[in-house]
Amino acid sequence: MKEKLLEIINNPKYQPLTVSELTALLNLGKNGQILIDELAKDKEVFYSKSKERLLNHQQAGIFKGKLSVAKDGYGFIKSEGFEIDFFVPKTKLNGALDKDIVLFTIHDYLNKSKNEKQEAHIIEVIERHLKYIIGEVVQKNKELLLASDETVLPLHFNKLEKVKEGQVVRCKIINYNNDYLEGEVVEVIGNSTDIGMDITIIARKYGFEAEFPQEVIDEVNNLSEDLTNEIKRREFIDRTIITIDGADAKDLDDAVSIRKLKNGNYELGVYIADVSYYVPKDSEIDKEALKRGTSVYLIDRVIPMLPKRISNNICSLNENENKLVIACIMEINNKGKIIDTVLKEAVIKTKHRMTYDSINEIIEGNEKAINKYNNIYNDVLLMQELSEILEKMRGIRGSVDFDIPESEVIVDEKGKPIEIRKRERKESEKFIESFMICANEATATMITNMKLPFIYRVHDEPSEDRLNTFVTVIKLFGYPIKQKIRKITPSQVQDLIGIIKEEDKFLNSLLLRMMSKAIYSRNNIGHFGLSSLIYTHFTSPIRRYPDLLVHRLIRKYLFTTDFSNLNSLEEYIDDVASQSSKQERAAMNCEYDVIDMKKAEYMEGFIGVKYSGVITSVTSFGMFIEVLGAIEGLVKLSEMRGYKYDDQKMSIVSVNGKGSYKIGDKLQVKVVSAIKKKGEINFEIVYNKNTKSARTTNKKRNYGGSRNERRKENHRYK
Repeated sequence: MKEKLLEIINNPKYQPLTVSELTALLNLGKNGQILIDELAKDKEVFYSKSKERLLNHQQAGIFKGKLSVAKDGYGFIKSEGFEIDFFVPKTKLNGALDKDIVLFTIHDYLNKSKNEKQEAHIIEVIERHLKYIIGEVVQKNKELLLASDETVLPLHFNKLEKVKEGQVVRCKIINYNNDYLEGEVVEVIGNSTDIGMDITIIARKYGFEAEFPQEVIDEVNNLSEDLTNEIKRREFIDRTIITIDGADAKDLDDAVSIRKLKNGNYELGVYIADVSYYVPKDSEIDKEALKRGTSVYLIDRVIPMLPKRISNNICSLNENENKLVIACIMEINNKGKIIDTVLKEAVIKTKHRMTYDSINEIIEGNEKAINKYNNIYNDVLLMQELSEILEKMRGIRGSVDFDIPESEVIVDEKGKPIEIRKRERKESEKFIESFMICANEATATMITNMKLPFIYRVHDEPSEDRLNTFVTVIKLFGYPIKQKIRKITPSQVQDLIGIIKEEDKFLNSLLLRMMSKAIYSRNNIGHFGLSSLIYTHFTSPIRRYPDLLVHRLIRKYLFTTDFSNLNSLEEYIDDVASQSSKQERAAMNCEYDVIDMKKAEYMEGFIGVKYSGVITSVTSFGMFIEVLGAIEGLVKLSEMRGYKYDDQKMSIVSVNGKGSYKIGDKLQVKVVSAIKKKGEINFEIVYNKNTKSARTTNKKRNYGGSRNERRKENHRYK
């Protein structure tokens, strides 16, 4: 009935009613006052000053939203029903912190239109986001405080005997004040000088911890590796099965085989570690895996979803060891179409633990590699042949491949960054990825045809506004886009990528940022980026929880033909999809923050050095410049005297019309600051007689190339 009450009160035509009038209208009886009081307590409705009538947010002039606090202390509020963000001055935060849910009033609300730039004043925090905080114990004015990049406010300790200067601690916030926080130390994580502590702090901030609870360890220690009871499983002894992974990988959860059939079709075998056999639902291991949602791959470590005895030993498809798998055997014709799919429980023994480099050497004709792996030489060539067929097929149907290299940070034994470079995808990586996509599609199609609850990997089409933002930019480069785009197909996106010249490849990154994010869902809407009608994640149950759930559903539906409790299963799938999507985003942001931090640390050694760069992004607060092919820094607009941001052209233009900066422009910059803790790198333009006429001012430099000001979209959207 709360929903019905809110529907009436939030109706645009609603005129304030009394409690008795609302109660009578909905025939609520004695429960009416109770329900309304609960809604008022939750700040969903408000009493008038006379306490007689009920008001909605608009009538009360009080709104609810989520606060984002900038590093300089001011904030912005996003509120449902408004297209704009509300600016909050530092003096009007009223003790609210980043990501808090707040109630606010709008300054001069009645005299401004709904979407005009407006200022908000926070009147109350109704939900705190930050309950625990991690940071370093520092001394300031002879007092020990907690310094953390999670808040601009200092934290005072309620008990000083537990802390020492230089320690990294986790605190529970026990008191929120407008000017400071008070906290209780609940864990000493280590010392700030410990090797890798900088990465540990970021990982813990996102909730990722290397250590597992004792109850999980106890369950893992009791797992048996005896496969005697699984002799009924099919053994693919007539297949040459290999793993292909990075040289450092230890959690080998997929293997492949290939052969040509008599009818000319290909038989592709994808064998995935049967993690669900060892990790039953609601076990302690399972609960922790769902909580983590994913493994996190950082520069110097992996924080696994599952304990290492499972991920690196029991379930890892190590060379010449019998391992339990779920096998996906697909027959594929010479057009790349999957003709038939079989899913089986199996026991396999991989013949070789191959690396991407060793496979590439075979493909490139390296005689030493060919001789060493002579028994799989023909298989590798057949894999390459099938991969090319699949790539062509996906190109025809419109699958989008941005092929944007990722940054790779190389650190020494002390964790110091010594090199930053672009990491190119190797040919072998591409065809393994292609085979995994096949298995994911085949599995999803098989279960979908059974019309049973399932979890999908879905990717929505980009919004019209985002598409036309890209069109605005690409037209500036002379590309033949004649009209606004209302709806776009994956094929058209691929066509856009296809016409972009080599020297303009940075536009791919911009187009990528226009795309929606892929998520997990029980409701299938297809996968826009892959141009796939039905898609899931089946191939990585060691490191992704949705894949583990897919394996359980396969076992339930296909291997044990159990179709019970489908209603409760739907609710469970919804919960898993939501949690997994949330944890995937957290892991992605954690990985980016670590990389940004290490890039800033690397550039600390190059203050004052000049570089040639290219503008990769232009925003309302400045422009990002890429140097060395892998490192971005910010030239802040406030430092460019005589220039302003033109949102129509997505450019920074001279106020006198004599110059402009847009994406793709090349220029020289100098490193003026690099702040490791904030992941910030800041540049200023180096001017010469060939440089446009902008000049930076020396007044109160306030550089802010923060990772939080522009977060790159994850291009691993598949």
